[in-house]
Amino acid sequence: MRITGSTLLLCLCASWVGAQETTDESLTAWKALDAEYAKARSDYYKPYYEARKKGESIKLDPAGHPDLQFAPRFAAFAEEHSGTEGALMALAALLRARTPNTNYGEWALKTILKDHIESESLVNIMFHIRSVRGPEGIAAYRVIATKSPHPRVRGMALLQVGQLKKNEAPDEAKAALREVVAKYADEEYYRGHKLGPAAEGVIFEIEHLAVGMTAPEIVGEDIDGVPMKLSDFRGKVVLLDFWGDW
Repeated sequence: MRITGSTLLLCLCASWVGAQETTDESLTAWKALDAEYAKARSDYYKPYYEARKKGESIKLDPAGHPDLQFAPRFAAFAEEHSGTEGALMALAALLRARTPNTNYGEWALKTILKDHIESESLVNIMFHIRSVRGPEGIAAYRVIATKSPHPRVRGMALLQVGQLKKNEAPDEAKAALREVVAKYADEEYYRGHKLGPAAEGVIFEIEHLAVGMTAPEIVGEDIDGVPMKLSDFRGKVVLLDFWGDW
């Protein structure tokens, strides 16, 4: 059989389409598993919410929490659909799962960094990485900020570093946040909000709102419409009540 250039091109296109279908199929399979998990959670918490409606209080058995039942299934799903978007969703679910005394979260994080570091869909699970407490979570964000090919992903990872380190290592946090402002300011953070203003807000918090610092000036009107400044009350005990009506 003679293979022409056109035939080879068709074969390559077919292979590419097949890969896309694998990803789509993995997402369909994941949605089915996730729906099953959601029902299990609903059934687990139903007695608690029914008791609350009656003004009663009950304790649920932690050993019966659906996360303990579904975590092995999430892990098996991620392995079966390795490298696909469905697998990434399963790994994110493992990060969120309440599975004390297990290493599911750490395994999921390592798998994400190994198999999904180039995925732009990391933006959808960025916050879930915070579920891995301690230096492992910070280190993961730094790996993503260095190796991801997507500017938005890198910027969001650095923003997480700044938010997580703002109290224990403010200088390190500000360095990450200033990099966000310098390189990724115009990348979208959340629903039209940009990364630059988000990072600048955290920098302001570090530099002006830490415990023991002088409160920033607040200018406005009191309940009688009289102009006032917070600094007018320096040396006095002041209760500030911020509220809004949307």
